[in-house]
Amino acid sequence: MLNKNQLEAVNLVNGRILVLAGAGSGKTKVITHRIAHLIKNAKVDPKSILGLTFTNKAANEMKERLNSLIGSKAAKDVVLSTFHSFCLMILRKEAEHLGYSKNFSIYDNKDMQRLLSQVLKDDHHDEKKTPASSTILEKISEIKNKNLNLEEYAFDDIESKNLYQEIYPKLAASLKTYNAMDLDSILTLTDDLFNKSPQILKKYQEIYKYILIDEYQDTNNIQYQIAEKLSQKSNNLFVVGDDDQSIYGFRGSCIKHILEFKADHTVKLEQNYRSTSIILHAANALIKNNKSRYEKSLFSQNLSDEKIVLFHTPNEEEEAKAVIERAIALKTKNNLKWSDIAILYRSNSLSRNVEMALLNAVWKKDDSYVRSIPYDIYGGLDFASRSEIKDLLAYLRLISNSKDQEALLRIINVPRRGISDKTIEALNNYSKKDQTTIWNILQKIYQNDENLINELNLQPKVLHSINSFMEVIEKAKFKFSNEKLSQAFEWLIHSINYKKAIEEDVKSEKARQIKWENAMDCLNAITAYEESESEPSLRDFIANSLLFKDNINKKRSSNDDRIQLMTFHSSKGLEFEACFLIGLEDHIIPHEKMLTSIEEERRLLYVGITRAKKYLTLSMSRSRRRTASPKASNPSRFLFEIPKELLKIISWKDLC
Repeated sequence: MLNKNQLEAVNLVNGRILVLAGAGSGKTKVITHRIAHLIKNAKVDPKSILGLTFTNKAANEMKERLNSLIGSKAAKDVVLSTFHSFCLMILRKEAEHLGYSKNFSIYDNKDMQRLLSQVLKDDHHDEKKTPASSTILEKISEIKNKNLNLEEYAFDDIESKNLYQEIYPKLAASLKTYNAMDLDSILTLTDDLFNKSPQILKKYQEIYKYILIDEYQDTNNIQYQIAEKLSQKSNNLFVVGDDDQSIYGFRGSCIKHILEFKADHTVKLEQNYRSTSIILHAANALIKNNKSRYEKSLFSQNLSDEKIVLFHTPNEEEEAKAVIERAIALKTKNNLKWSDIAILYRSNSLSRNVEMALLNAVWKKDDSYVRSIPYDIYGGLDFASRSEIKDLLAYLRLISNSKDQEALLRIINVPRRGISDKTIEALNNYSKKDQTTIWNILQKIYQNDENLINELNLQPKVLHSINSFMEVIEKAKFKFSNEKLSQAFEWLIHSINYKKAIEEDVKSEKARQIKWENAMDCLNAITAYEESESEPSLRDFIANSLLFKDNINKKRSSNDDRIQLMTFHSSKGLEFEACFLIGLEDHIIPHEKMLTSIEEERRLLYVGITRAKKYLTLSMSRSRRRTASPKASNPSRFLFEIPKELLKIISWKDLC
């Protein structure tokens, strides 16, 4: 059943529509029901509907809900994806208009750091005297996401400006040489395509006549431009978001996009289906102190009288212990699972004491006492960032795109086959001198170019290793083009004897087992991808794996019962029966480096508060180590904005 406001939003068919969806107000339900209404009642062609969001998880959830509403056949024709995935789909079809071939690779941050280091080295920059590569790439990412050119960006000084003016075009040229794009370029190049080729923009405007955008408050300037251009002809743009949950300014998202949206119709969703009225009263009281926002107030029919618990402790170690003691008490008293409980914090550094307290905790399980509480740190090392998965994906990238030099350099000697760093350096130097790619050089060696072999002074053993490597890649290209992807991948793993390589490189039997299981999970991911796609291709599997790493994360079993530890940022979109918000001190939240963005910091705490369904506990420490020695802390200024009558202030010794 839809409530009155949800129904109003769903039934609006044409025009620019703004839906202000407060936390827990059923925005995904509204989006999917509106798509169903367009297809079933307004007789809109499913292929003309485009739904954009920010995470693969959100896109998949929408697909599942839409399947249940209109059936899989009609739902399959609706494009529901992330911005990156949608732009990638366009570039795969239109890349040649930008000077790329359609099998381009996607470089992640590590690839970009290696490429940047090479650019700096080629230009004889002393890396010790230039900013760290991660800092340079962050700034370049910011420039791209804000849709600025170098002249428009406010650099700190003329030296920085000169450095970026030199590096930026060379990095772009190197990417093009290797037929590769970084993640930000997927968006910027799509926008470039629309700007330079009006006929291509017109083609996609005519295909997608109804555009829906989820989490609109998180759009950056380049995403905003793409959405505006696509919807220009039909003028049917349906955006759903919450200005009170705009917390990604540091990534380039711009709250003005939702605050200044020119809407033909505006609908507010204020009924919350998640939290108690007391928790919502606290959230409303906090967020109303922000000036840049739409006026709205969440309400709930859940009238529980469970107050918000607030306590402070002498130091951070005692805070962590007290939080875990209360978590044990809540679980026992209210028959909660560990997975019903989340501990949230402003910065990852605050998790260390909590982890220690969890490891040392004693709690009653069945009829006996056990030490240690199971937990997960949300947003830890994702599956696709593990070295063995990056190795295997590098093989796939090279098989798909021979110009992908970063992939080639990663796996030319993985598993170890006797191609030394000295040989790789010689190949690299020759490629620069001859202005060709390392792959082209390897091909000439494989074709027995004696002059080249002599010039590089390749010994028989090295020559044999290079030829063996090339033979594997060439065979793999044939297999991935002519066999099922999963069969070809299985052949590849055994052909390079990857299991033996793990056994030789890893000492611990347990670590060996984990790495091999991860490799097998990569095979499982390819199999699952093939089963879910009507036209599976290697290049699209690679792109999905790099863009949306949760695609190949291992699925947790249903009995995997763990407390969740995460930052306020990571908690957005999630909900838990019980939430602990720790470290609520000035200099932590608001963060001392974000005092010019107080409203965003307040929104961040608002997001944390509205994750809790029934039990909310707030804590702080009177002293905290900020360097080597403890320093006195003050309560977060935001705590004074929560009405006292909603709080149950107790001693940290009486939490049970």
